[in-house]
Amino acid sequence: MSMNDFTSTLAPAICELILQKRALGKRYIHGETLLGHFDRFCVEINYSQTTLTEELIQQWKEHNLNRKHRQQSQYLTYVRQLGQYLKSVGYETYIPPTEQYSGTADPIELNSPFAPYIKDFVLQKKAAGYDYQCGERALYRFDRFCVNLNINEPILSRDLTMEWLAHSTMSNASCFRQFAKYIISLGEEAYIIRKTPKIRQFQPYIMTFEELSNFFEAVDEFAPDYRSSDRMAASYSIMFRLYYCCGMRLQEVCNLKVEDVDLKSGKILVLNSKGQKDRIVFMHEDLRQMCDNYDAFVKKTLLHRTWFFTAKHADKPICKSNMTRRFHYFWDIAYGDKNTIHYPTVHSLRHTFVVNKINSWILEGKDMSQMLPYLSRYLGHKTIEETHYYYHLAITANEIIRQKDIQSKNVIPEVMPYEEI
Repeated sequence: MSMNDFTSTLAPAICELILQKRALGKRYIHGETLLGHFDRFCVEINYSQTTLTEELIQQWKEHNLNRKHRQQSQYLTYVRQLGQYLKSVGYETYIPPTEQYSGTADPIELNSPFAPYIKDFVLQKKAAGYDYQCGERALYRFDRFCVNLNINEPILSRDLTMEWLAHSTMSNASCFRQFAKYIISLGEEAYIIRKTPKIRQFQPYIMTFEELSNFFEAVDEFAPDYRSSDRMAASYSIMFRLYYCCGMRLQEVCNLKVEDVDLKSGKILVLNSKGQKDRIVFMHEDLRQMCDNYDAFVKKTLLHRTWFFTAKHADKPICKSNMTRRFHYFWDIAYGDKNTIHYPTVHSLRHTFVVNKINSWILEGKDMSQMLPYLSRYLGHKTIEETHYYYHLAITANEIIRQKDIQSKNVIPEVMPYEEI
C-alpha cells in the first residue's frame, strides 16, 4: 500500500515508523499492512489525537476479539511498535504492555469430555521424557473439534475418529492411535486407527541456489514481532545455516548446549544424536563469527545459560516444532504458493547440503570412494549406504552424473553398425 493511504491523525507517525524500519534493511510489509488496518480503524472511530491512549488500545483490542489469538497478538504488537517509536522521538504516549501469553497459537484449554484423558495422557508422555508438544497441540485441536460437535460423552468411536481425521491430517494418525491405546489401557473402549502402508517412496526436496538465497534473505530480514523475542529472532539466521552449511539434523541444532560449541575453533560437539552416536562438526569461519556475535548479544541479558539457542523462557531450548513452523513462515515469505513441486521442510536444508557437496566433489574430479566415508561420518550416518541414499534420490544430481560418468560407455558400448545378413 502507498504511504498516501494512511489518513488518520496517527498517519505521520505510522509512515515515519515504516520508513525507519526499511532504513534498517527490513521490508516490514506485514507491519505496513496491519498498521494500515489500525489507521482505518482510527478514522472510523474519529480518533483525533496524535499519540496512543489506553482507551484507544482497549477499543482496538475489542475490535479484534473475533480474530484468532495469534492474530490478536499480531495486531497489537505492531501498534506496540508504533507506541515505542512515538516515545523514542519524545512523545508522551501509551505503550501496550506485552501480554503474558503472546505465542503463535491459542493457549491450550481443554473443555470436551475427553479433557481429563488428554491431560493425563500428555502428562504421561512428558513424564516418560518426550517433549510431545506437537502431540499435545494435535489433541487440543481434537478437543476443540469435539466441543464444536457438542460431544457429551468420552466415547472414542470409529465414526468420531474417522470424522476427526477427515478434518485433520494423516500426520496426526500416529498420535491419535497412541491416545486410543491409552484409553483402552484404562479399561475403556476406543477405536484404534489401522496403520496404512506407505504408497510412495519419499522424494526429498533439493533447493536450488536461487531458492536458498531467497530463503535466507527472508530469514535475515526478519524483525521480532508478536511471535518472538529479540533473542529468538537473532538465532534463526544461525540455526538455519547450521542445517544447510553443516548438514545438521533438526534436533541436533535445537539441543546444542553452550559447552558444546567452541567459538574459538568453530568446533561443534554433537552428543547422543540419532542412533546414540556422538560426532564433531566444524563450522566455516563466517558461521563461526556469526555464532560468536550471537553469543555476545545473548550474554548482554543472559550471562549464564545452558542452551546455546534459548527459547522465550531462557531455561528451555528452542524446540523442533518452533523451527518447523518458522521454516514454513520464511518459505512462504520467499515463495508462498509459487512452487509447483512438493513443499520443502527444514530437513530439505540437510538434503540440499549433501547433494551440493557431492555435486561439487564430482565436478572437481575427486574420488568419491575416498570422500564419501568422510561425509558419512560428518553427517552422523551409520553406513556409507545412508549417504548414498540422499544422493540417489536427488534429481539434481542426474545431469552431473551424465557429464562425469566415464565408466558407463565401457560397460555398455555404443552400438556398432553391422552388415546385414
